[in-house]
Order: sequence, then structure tokens, then C-alpha cells
Amino acid sequence: QSRWPRQLFDAEDAADENSHHHYWQGGAATATANAADETATFGNIISQDTMAIFKGRGLVNNPLANSSLASISFTNNNSAVLQQQSMAPTVTAATAAVHEIQDEAQLAAGENLFADFHQVIGEYDGLELCRRLADLCSDQDALLRRLGLRLGSQQRRAIGWECQTWRLLALLYRDRMTANNSAEDAMGDRDAEVDDGIDEPMVEDADQSDSDGGYHWSQRHPEKHLVAHLYATDAEVREFQLLIDWLEAAAAARLDELPSPPDACEAAAAGGVPWEHTLHLLRRSAASVPAGLVNRLDPDGPIAAAAQRKQFSLQHQQQEQQQHSLQLADLDRAAEDRLLAAGFQLLRAGQLQRAGRLFSSAGQHWRAACLYGWQLPSNGNPYGNPRRDLWRAAAWSASSDCCLSRWERAIFAALCGSLDPLLAVFPPAAWEDRLWAHARCFVEARVSDCLGAATTTGSTCPELTGPAAAAASVAKRLTSRETVMGRLECRELWPSVQTALILDRPGTLPAMLAGRLADGELDSQELRFAVHLALCLQRLGLLGPDEPNSVKLLHSFIDGLIEEGRTDLVAYYTARLPRDEQVGWYGKLLQRIEDTSARVHCLQLAERAGLDTAAITVSVVESVRRADLDTADCGANSNAALAGASEQLTEADRRKINALDWVILAGATPRIEAVRQACALARLFLALNKEQGARDALAKVPDDSLKLVEAQEGGGSDGGGVPGSLPPVASDAMRELAGLKAYLAAQEAVADWTVHFYQARPERPEPAPAGAPYTEKLFYEQRERRYQAELERWRHLLSLHTRAAMSRLEDLLLWPAPGWLADQFTDQSEAAEPGRTAQLQSLRRLYLPQLCLCVARLLLQAEQPSFLTRLAELIAAESPGRVGALFRQDQLQQLFMLIRDAACRLLDDGFDAFGYDMSTTGEQ
Repeated sequence: QSRWPRQLFDAEDAADENSHHHYWQGGAATATANAADETATFGNIISQDTMAIFKGRGLVNNPLANSSLASISFTNNNSAVLQQQSMAPTVTAATAAVHEIQDEAQLAAGENLFADFHQVIGEYDGLELCRRLADLCSDQDALLRRLGLRLGSQQRRAIGWECQTWRLLALLYRDRMTANNSAEDAMGDRDAEVDDGIDEPMVEDADQSDSDGGYHWSQRHPEKHLVAHLYATDAEVREFQLLIDWLEAAAAARLDELPSPPDACEAAAAGGVPWEHTLHLLRRSAASVPAGLVNRLDPDGPIAAAAQRKQFSLQHQQQEQQQHSLQLADLDRAAEDRLLAAGFQLLRAGQLQRAGRLFSSAGQHWRAACLYGWQLPSNGNPYGNPRRDLWRAAAWSASSDCCLSRWERAIFAALCGSLDPLLAVFPPAAWEDRLWAHARCFVEARVSDCLGAATTTGSTCPELTGPAAAAASVAKRLTSRETVMGRLECRELWPSVQTALILDRPGTLPAMLAGRLADGELDSQELRFAVHLALCLQRLGLLGPDEPNSVKLLHSFIDGLIEEGRTDLVAYYTARLPRDEQVGWYGKLLQRIEDTSARVHCLQLAERAGLDTAAITVSVVESVRRADLDTADCGANSNAALAGASEQLTEADRRKINALDWVILAGATPRIEAVRQACALARLFLALNKEQGARDALAKVPDDSLKLVEAQEGGGSDGGGVPGSLPPVASDAMRELAGLKAYLAAQEAVADWTVHFYQARPERPEPAPAGAPYTEKLFYEQRERRYQAELERWRHLLSLHTRAAMSRLEDLLLWPAPGWLADQFTDQSEAAEPGRTAQLQSLRRLYLPQLCLCVARLLLQAEQPSFLTRLAELIAAESPGRVGALFRQDQLQQLFMLIRDAACRLLDDGFDAFGYDMSTTGEQ
């Protein structure tokens, strides 16, 4: 909580704005504030800081700014309660699962983020979306903690990094967008400030200077206004301050999980006496101080002893130094180290006041007072330090004093902006800690430069020379955010993402993430983050909608959702792809779904997501139909396919047939598409000699398709067109449907005739043997009469089956121009479905001659030679379809032989060769 924007408020302003700001008025009077103020949530900390920033920029009274500040709070009390209530059942169930199989429970705890992110990204937008995603990650971290995972576990480290990244994105770009939106207002405010003299030199006359050391202070423009102006005009300082707030809030959330939490040190130090073991030894041996023990316990006693040891080591040998060194008791030195380490942990977590209370409770009030020397004076703040430059110089010297503990040096370094002692306590891999160190030093350097330009010194002060030079050296190393982040280069995923956000380079993130994906460095959870990050940046206007690398990330993410069976999530993310890619990717999912209810559900999700369900369903049917085929032209080599194909339907064939349900179930798909796809599949099955497959495919087309097609395509009364008129492609499709159904009906009639002729014919009873009794002969005569009656009925039914087969064949031979399975609008239909004309022509050549020969044989067997001559006339006639031209030479020879046999039978029966009665012909 040692953040610069707090100093922008004086006592009266802070009391009016928020009671949480009171301790910023400085000094020991605030060191006894309530500890509850220090355990504020992340949202409270950020909202207070941002309020201070905007107050300094003159935007506090702006309604737009107030609404933005109100919405930036990441967690409020109500939402926290609701989150705890909603998470309680999940935590209970997950805890029960841990007792059975902990690994599976931990895995499941991470899997629910996919559905949660999908729900949130569909409901929220902009920075509010980032806040909600951060809340989800925070809840997930709490769940993993309750499952027993430690802070350093891989799952918790990953979810913690992600949570902080979402919060960083929201913080930085809320400030940047607000700054852009208020640019004109800021210029107006700046003009007003110039009129008030803010930009004028801050040098006062000699009679206005203080009498102590020539320190000049502008009564007209207090330092707090200078710092407020700095924050209002310098975006880098403002953003680094937000980084400090962000990093300290994250550290505060992890304090109680550290190996040595400050709570334990606070409990041990409460009500204690400083260095009590050393004091006990000194009191017990009042006459003579024990060897090696310090002889004074004032605040500078251990430091003075250390200085003496340092000076002594320069003049004597090491052995003599060890003999005469003075230090605290062993237990006190260990407790001192723990105390300072806990104080630094609290300072790292932004809890300065709590650190002061920690030192005060341990009896070290001087250390608590040292923590507040950086505060600026103001008109209403009696605890501000008018000698802040002297305090900073002293703190800088202390941060480089090797006589002090490394933790104490780090505390002074963090307060005065000394970089090297601060980095010394952090390991090289602690990227967040090192970023915090650099950010604090950067802000301190800028603020000190701002204040230094507004004050003058009438007399030289040698104590300031060394620290001032060192501070100038640090300032040269931290000139901009680019130089700062360049010192923190890290190739790990999360630091790389956060660095790009800090440097305001969001356009580089998709390429970086896509490169890691190509190298196999992203797991499923990291890929989920990468995709949602790209989507958030698109919604914020920081990325284009069809950025190529973002599309690559979406491809891999959608592929993973399909493979893992997350069907409910695919539609939304597919809709984020470019328009020309949506059909193929969602079709990839639909091809795997067989259950009817699941298909309906997926289509509903696609419609809600704005996908083109008509194009998708057609694509799915075509993809399934063409699977396992060497060529899409089923008629290219139909005879070879017919010779080598099995008539039995395979599982793949059933899948092709069931895929037709997609174009029937999709309400947005025109019915003509269902007709076209069913006919195309039927042609394929007929080319493969799978007649039953063709029947099943055509059976998928509802009976009301003709009326619906006329209505949809503009031909019926519902469509407002002329009844019976259809577009060329639709007209040819409906003709094909009718033609295929007519052919299958003819084949069914032939099959019925065959079954009746060979299986339903009654058997003649055995005659009674010679010399059989009269009763047996009587029984035989009865059986014979019954046989004759059944034979008559059989012949009658055979005649009906024969006429039905002949009638079905005549329908095909007399099909309206241009004939059976011949398109009226060849060019349009071929353009809509390439290869269609060749397929239809191949089926005509294959099945019409075959069916004619089959019917001719059954007519001859049924002793209906006159029908056979009628068939010959139809084949030889100049019909619209030119059926005769479809016969091969061998087929014509077979047909002529059958016609010859029929003519011979007619002549034997007293008819001419064409079946006419010769006597009637002669009379005529």
C-alpha cells in the first residue's frame, strides 16, 4: 500500500473520499489503524488507486470516469458472497472425489474452465469480459487450493499466472482507453493549470525561503500538485504505478500461503521487547559484558557494533576480529532476521501500515517510523516530510550499507528506489518480483526528478552527493518502459504475454502464441487462454477480426474441442472464424454425431451462433457421401463398379444414408437440397449395385417435398409464383427424384413377379396309384380340383404382376422428354453439380436395357408374347429418350432372340408375329 497516488490526497480530501486513505496522512499516529483496512480485496485496492490517479487528472467529478472507476473493482463484497455460495457445491463434490482419485479430481477441476469461459465470453464484452475471466481464474485457484494443491504446484502456478494476466489487461487498457477518450478534456485542464501557474518555475524569493538550510518550498504550488500533474501527464509513470498496484495485490493474496507467512512473525512479535535475549544476558551480567555481546541496546547499537567490526577488520587479522566482534545474542539475531524478512514481505505485498504495526509490536518503533519518511507534505497533512530529500539520501545510504541485514537493505531500497539492493533478495527466475522492483524504482526516479526540479538548495549538503549520483545512475538505466522491460526479458509464456501488454504491443501476441503452438509448447489450458486473449483483443479493437495467427489458434482450439467431445462449445468459436471457413469446421463436428436429438441440439447451437446451417448441412452430407470413394463421379466406370461391388450395405453405407437427416432436420436448409442430396446418394448406390441403399436414401425424402419445394422455390401459392413452375436446377432434381422412384418401383414389380412365379406356384398333387381304393381316388379328385382352383388364382395374379411390371417399364420408356434420368436444363444442373450429366447417362445405359431384357424374359415365361412385341415396339419407336440407342450389341442380340421366340409362339397359337389374330387380319 506504499503507492504514490495515495499522497495526492490531503487530510480533508481523504476523509471525504474514503476512510481507507487515512493512514496516508502519515506518521506514527496512523500506525495503530485497524488491520482490516490492510486486508482489502484486490478490487478495493485497484479502485482506490485508480480513483487517486483520476483525481490527480481532474476527472473525479466526471460521470464517465466515475462509472469507469466503479466498474473496475474486480471483486466486491456481494459478488464474493455469491461466488462462495455458488462454488460451495462444486467444492464439496470435488473434495469428495479427491478422497477417491485425487488426480482425476484435479484434472476435472481444470476442465470446467472451458465451459465457464464459453459462457462468460458470450455474455460480456470489452474490459468487463476481462474482469469476469479473471474472476473465473480466481475461483478456480480457490478450488484447487481446497483440493489440497500447494501454491507451487503446476496447476496453481498456471492458473495464477493466467488470472494476473487478465487483470493486467483490464487495468492497462482501461487507463489507456480512458486517457484517449479524455484527451480533449485533459488539454482543457492543462490550459487551466498553466493559467494558474503550475508550469511556471518553482523558485521563490529569498525572503520566502525557510530559515533552515535554505530549503525552499512553494506555498503556492505544494508538491502534491506537482506529483498529481506528473501522473496526469506522464502515461508511463501512471502505468508503472498500476503495475505496482497489480503486483502488490497479487502478492498480498499469496501471503498466507508462503512457507514463512508474516502472520506467524506477527504472533511471535506481539507485545515483545526488542532483543530480549540480549537484554537478559546483559542484565544477568551487569558487572561485565559477556564476550562478543553488544554493550548497548539503543536502536543504533547493533549497527554501531557492526561498524566497529568492519573498522576492526581493516586493521587487524581475521582471528582477532572474531575474538573481539560484538553482536546480538544468537536467538535475537535469528528473530531479527525473521522480523525483517516478514516486514519486507508485507512491503512487497503493498501492506506498509501492517509492516509498521509489525515493527511497533516488536518494540522497534524507530523502524516503523522509517517506513513513512517518503510521504510528501501538504497543507492538511501534518505528518508529511518536508525533508524528503534528506530522508531519501539517508535511506539510499542504508540500502547500500553492508552492516545491515539484506532484508533491511531491501526495505530501504524499495522505499527510496535503489535498484541493486532490491534485486539482490530476489532469485533470477522471480520475474514478477523483479518487475516490481524495477517498477518501484522507475516511479521513484520520475517522482524525485519532478520534485527536484521544483526545489532549490541554498547551501551545499555533502551527505546528498553520493546518493544523488547513485540515484541518477539508476534513473539513466530506467529511462522508459522499453528499457525497463528489456532488462526483464524472459522466454516463458506468461512473462512474454505480460511484457507485450505492458509495452502496448498486442499485435505481436497472436504470432508469438501461434509459434509456441507450432512448437508444441502450449497445452490445452494455455491454448484456451491464447484463444480467448485473441478474442478479447479483437473486441477491444486491438486486433483485426481475421488476423491469420488468431485463426490458427482457433483452428487448433476447435479441433481440440471436437476431439474432447465438447460439442456445446464448438458453434460459438466456429462463428469467430472467417466466413469461408465456418462451414468446413462445423461440418467436421457434425460428421461425428449420430444421435437424432444431439443433431437437433447442434443445429440449434449453430443457429444461435449465426452459422449458415443450410450450407453446413449440405457440406456434411456431401463429405460423408464422398468418403472412401476414389472419385466423385460414380458413373465414370459403372460396369466395373457393378461387377466388383457387393450388394450388402456396409456400416459406411448406413452412415451415408443417416447423414441425409441433416438436410431434413435443418429448418434453414431448403427442401430441394434434401432432394438433390438423396438423389445423388441413390445414384451412387445404383452404380454400386446396391438397390436397397438407393431405396433407403430416397425414403429419407418426406412425401410432402414437392409442395414444399414449390412453395420455397417460388412456384406454389406460398411462394407467390405460378403453381408448377420451378427453377431449372430444382425442376431437374424433382424429375430425377420421380425417375429414380419409378425405376425402383419397376424393379419392385419385377421382384414381386419373380417371387410369385417361382415361389407361389401351387404344386400338383400326386395321382392315386392304380388299384387304389375308391375313397383314396375320391380324395385325389378333391385335391386335383383344389389345385386347379389355386392354379387359376396363381395365373390370375401372375397376369396382374406381369401387367404391373409391363406398366412400370412403359412408364420409364415413355418418360416425358428428354427421357428418363435426362435433364431438361443440362447446363444449369451440371454447373450446380459437376459430373451429374455423366452419372445420369451412365445409369440410363446400365439399367434401362437391363430392365427391358428382364421384363422380356418374364413376359416370355408368363406366356404373354403379345406384351413382348409391344415392348419391342416401344424400344424401336423414336421415343424422346431414344431407348434403342442405349443398348449394346450383345444386348440387342439377346432382345432379338427373345422377340423371335415370342413371335414363334404367337404363330403357333394362330396369331401373326405381332400378336394379332390372323383371321381378323385377313378379313380386314
